[in-house]
Amino acid sequence: MGLRDEIDALNQQLFDDVNNGPYKVLFAGSLGAARVAKGVWEARLAELDFRLASRRYLFGERLTDSDVRLFVTLASFDQGYRPSFPAELGAAARITDFPNLWAYARDLHATPGFATEREDRANGILPRKDGTWRSAFGEPGDGKPVDGNPTERWNAPANREHLGGSPLFSGPGGAGSWEQLRGWTEARRAGRLSGL
Repeated sequence: MGLRDEIDALNQQLFDDVNNGPYKVLFAGSLGAARVAKGVWEARLAELDFRLASRRYLFGERLTDSDVRLFVTLASFDQGYRPSFPAELGAAARITDFPNLWAYARDLHATPGFATEREDRANGILPRKDGTWRSAFGEPGDGKPVDGNPTERWNAPANREHLGGSPLFSGPGGAGSWEQLRGWTEARRAGRLSGL
């Protein structure tokens, strides 16, 4: 089954709200804008958590580039970006707060080719050679692991092998409901969307 349009739609959503989500919080022009960006970020994680309750990967049983795009942000958020969020925003959700999303991230991390030792050090999943950890975005941080030992957390079994799931009909669709996604795809094909 061809999923190019659905993958493209989800990839755009991932780029806007997930991959760029932490940056929108960190570089917001005001505390109000940072608060809104944090709300969008956490809402998108909640939607993805729901989507992954019944699917092993974002499109069911098949790994796609959407999974790669999501993984890179999930792998670096708790240790790298979250500790740098403005304290005035209150506690930010962790990837570990979303059980399906967290298990999915661990499942991908255990998949050959998804993470190298060098990337794990850069993301704060493994300690550096001097024993310190990445614990903030941009600055070196305090060199201590955030929320305990990230290596142990990331190596915990994911237990998602039993999941398959439909590429389109399990949980919310790529851009909200399946009907919304299908309408967007049809409008895109017909040239009724500007700016695409």
